[in-house]
Amino acid sequence: MRSLACLALSSVFALVACGGDDERIPPVIDAPLPDAAVIDAPTPIDAPTTDAAIDALAIDASAFDVNGCTLATATDLTAAGTPTVTFGGAAGFVYAPKCARISVGQAVTFSGAFASHPLRAGVVVGGVPQPQPGGPIVSTDTGATATFTFPAAGVFPYYCNLHGGGGMNGVVYVQ
Repeated sequence: MRSLACLALSSVFALVACGGDDERIPPVIDAPLPDAAVIDAPTPIDAPTTDAAIDALAIDASAFDVNGCTLATATDLTAAGTPTVTFGGAAGFVYAPKCARISVGQAVTFSGAFASHPLRAGVVVGGVPQPQPGGPIVSTDTGATATFTFPAAGVFPYYCNLHGGGGMNGVVYVQ
């Protein structure tokens, strides 16, 4: 009988020691779920585009770094008639000037060996050229000069197809 009483008493202590009393456990409080109406979602930007501007740069890219250029760093060529951007040869693996600003309707002549430095329209992001045809700069693989007229305002990046990832790229800003 004594062992039966010990067994009953030890069972009561085991229940208490193991948390058998549910009232001693603190209640769990669920955190409130966020109200979807309170969270501000980003607002889409409807930027104007032009027929000649490259779609990927349809927002006002003049304020951003494009191919290492900004509008503030662009060489003002608006009074130069048809300015020339040189590359290769004595200029090396760069375009000079790299960043140019011209007026709507103005033309730019690219001068250099296109067989060694094929010209492409587009941006270089993280060293990777990304073609973006559709603007006034067309792919050019032969010859020594090519002239392109810019009929509309916009930002028109370009690069050398062989060396663009190494920094041979630039931009024509048309205002």
